[in-house]
Amino acid sequence: MISSVSFDAVTGLPNSKDADPKKALESFEQIFVARLVRDMREAYTKDLKESGGLDNDMYMMWFDQAVAEAMVQKGGIGLTAQLEEYVQASRQASSPDDPG
Repeated sequence: MISSVSFDAVTGLPNSKDADPKKALESFEQIFVARLVRDMREAYTKDLKESGGLDNDMYMMWFDQAVAEAMVQKGGIGLTAQLEEYVQASRQASSPDDPG
């Protein structure tokens, strides 16, 4: 169950409203988008793919990462925003009420 796992415990971030996990969440979204881009490219070029060797595979990996990075910088697919909302809600639910 996802709600039983503390985001702070997993990432090592201090349980503080001042801690900003946005960079880590953007990095996660970039990795996720790169995987999507790679899978879509491979599915599209499956029949066209010739043995390009290690250098071609490396170039395509860099290409996928560059596309993912550009997408995330322009707003991505919304995964970072969704995860930020989850983290904030999780922190609010787990933090004790401030008296006063």
